Amino acid sequence: MIFFCAWVAVHRNIPPYREKIWRAVFGRFRMLFWVVVVPEVVLAWAAKQWVAAKEVAKFYNAQFPSENPSLPYCDTYIKLQTHG
Repeated sequence: MIFFCAWVAVHRNIPPYREKIWRAVFGRFRMLFWVVVVPEVVLAWAAKQWVAAKEVAKFYNAQFPSENPSLPYCDTYIKLQTHG
């Protein structure tokens, strides 16, 4: 039962454009192994990605400041312009 719960819960990053299907499936099994055997590693990996996302958001916000002064500055989320 743990195997099926972990299989549904694991979401890898988007694979490269021309990655073979067998490599994608193998990568998912590898991640599944870590989730079942050592879930703390997966938590640390998620925390590392969160910190990296904050750094990217901070860089993006510095490069492209908000043109709408009513929008608050946020160093966690990237502000996107809407078209239309």
